[in-house]
Amino acid sequence: MKVTLTKRPARPSLIRNWIRMEAIRLEEEGYEPKNLEGMRGAIVNELDKRCGGELERKVVLGWLFGDGNPMSSKILTQYQLKALLNWIRWTKVENDWFVDPRYAGEIKAVAKEAIEEFNKKDEEEYEYEES
Repeated sequence: MKVTLTKRPARPSLIRNWIRMEAIRLEEEGYEPKNLEGMRGAIVNELDKRCGGELERKVVLGWLFGDGNPMSSKILTQYQLKALLNWIRWTKVENDWFVDPRYAGEIKAVAKEAIEEFNKKDEEEYEYEES
């Protein structure tokens, strides 16, 4: 069953739940990717730009698809990659792809929440080691 994000911009926690469900749905429905590998670089570049850099992008991917620890885009499944594309909404103009500007703010909000949680977790681990 396909679930859509109807109210945009959406809260980061809602986006995370939706994107995980979307990846599962695509896998269960046997989604066959078409030209996704070409979009991997576009996604990486856009997330780097909107999240603040490579490490921040990896934290965001880990927050969206894993346990919050940094995650490389190289290990994204085709379903996770397609779920990211479905969330961000790309537009092709001639030979270039652009993120719909309405969703750029969502990427920044997700990055902020993911990075805050990662830093909080990192601080808690550091405090534990100190005592």
